[in-house]
Amino acid sequence: MQDGRLAPGTRLPTVRALAADLDVAVNTVAKAFRRLEEARIVITRGRAGTVIAPLDGPASRLEKAARDFAELSVQLGIDHERAERLVKAALTAARTS
Repeated sequence: MQDGRLAPGTRLPTVRALAADLDVAVNTVAKAFRRLEEARIVITRGRAGTVIAPLDGPASRLEKAARDFAELSVQLGIDHERAERLVKAALTAARTS
């Protein structure tokens, strides 16, 4: 992608290669990869390597919308509690319509 993000399916370097490129400990990169996998940003396929997860599923769309909402809330100076109330009200309205 031209905005600096990696496209879904992009294969990442191995943990060891990335650690060497960044001059950091292998365990640091492994921990970062685990966190990315837990957040479903990457998928590790054993010997096939680690790739950027697809963005086309419903959960991914919702996660992107949530990130966009959170960023906009911060930009507008909306505090955490108010942002949560707005989401809860929107969910309630969606369920009753």
